[in-house]
Formats: sequence, structure tokens, C-alpha cells
Amino acid sequence: MPAAKVLSQQPVKRVSSVLAFERPDPRLLLSELDEALEKGWEGWELETISAEVEMAWGTPIGFGSLVLNLLGAVQSLRVSPAAWEDANVLEKIGNTFAGRIPIFDQLQPLDPSELAITLHVMKEIRDLPFGSEIGRYVAGVGLYWGLYFLPPPDLSMGQEPLLAYMKSRGFPIPDLVKIGDLYSRLRPEHLPAMSEAHEDVTILIAKAMAVREIVREQDEMLHKQRASL
Repeated sequence: MPAAKVLSQQPVKRVSSVLAFERPDPRLLLSELDEALEKGWEGWELETISAEVEMAWGTPIGFGSLVLNLLGAVQSLRVSPAAWEDANVLEKIGNTFAGRIPIFDQLQPLDPSELAITLHVMKEIRDLPFGSEIGRYVAGVGLYWGLYFLPPPDLSMGQEPLLAYMKSRGFPIPDLVKIGDLYSRLRPEHLPAMSEAHEDVTILIAKAMAVREIVREQDEMLHKQRASL
């Protein structure tokens, strides 16, 4: 294991400040770890990383705690492509980002907004292609939640497998071209005016817009957290 080296205690204190937020943004946490620790810190043992942060923070980081899992999640995303290929790994990272401690021997399905945020954050951390298993997982989440139009850019990878499944089971197929066009042009305040005449379409667009808004709020939170350090 490479020897741990802290470049400066002040940047490490900034890491601890990030972890003190109610919902730390993983992108901000990674950037602050890069500033605080020497190049290659991703190859350290997780216990070494947490010990360095713990000393500056002055707060114990318990084994199995959400903070330890968050440190492990961002470290994993930096060094391993597993979350881009394995739906189980993606799901556990998504639960960590959502503020839940992952339980590795149980299913913990994400809702569409949690999944969209996780994929959005992952794409900003590393530009890697997503495997077909991830597309099928996105499709499954869309099917379970009745989100048959999977909004771009974060969930659209699941649209093709979702359509294939719906066709194979004889489900009615919504007009996705029309829905996509309306989704790209309309704002939430436009929905009540079209809800009576196009109720089914309006519901799908409203669900997609809700996902988009929550991802936007996540980016807004990142900017606020960064500005407050």
C-alpha cells in the first residue's frame, strides 16, 4: 500500500467541512480529497483515508457509518469501472449518495430521481460507457415507477430495453416522439392547461420533469456547498 501523505491540514479540514453537510455532494468531496491528499490517494486503504480525515475533523468515523461509505463510494468511482457495469454496485453507490447506508446482501432499489442523480454524478466523475446491465436496471426502475418516458440525458439509456420489454408483454406503448418533443419544450407551469385533454401524456411528462428538477437541485446544492467552504 502506498504511504499516506497529507499535503496540508487546511485542505483536510475542508474535506471534513464537506462531510459535515447534511448531504455532501460526491463531486465536491472528491475535488477536496484531491486537494488535501497526495496524488494517488485513491490507492490507499479506505481506513487510511478515513483516519487522515478523522484527525482533521476531530470526529470519529465509525465502521459502517454513512461517512465511511461515502468515502468508499467516491474512492471506488475513481479507481474502478464496476459501477458502470454492475447494477448491484451502482445501486449501493446510489443508496450512499441518497443518504442511506448500503446493505450489501440485500436489494435496495433506487427511485428514478435517486438513480438519475447517481448516473449524473458518475458521468461527471469519469467519462466511461455504461454497460447493458445498467441500461436494463434503469429500464426496471422506469417500469416499476411507471416512468415509461425515461428523460435524457441521465435515464435515456434505459429507454430501448424498457420498450423492448413492454412490447414483449403486450403493454400499450406511449408516443415517445410526441412526449419527448413536449418534454423538451414545456415547463412545469404549462402542464395544467393540457392535463384534461392529454392526461396520460401529461402524467408521463410531469414525472420526467420532476426527475429533471431534482437533478437540477443537486447541481445547485453543489454550487452552494462549494461557495460556503
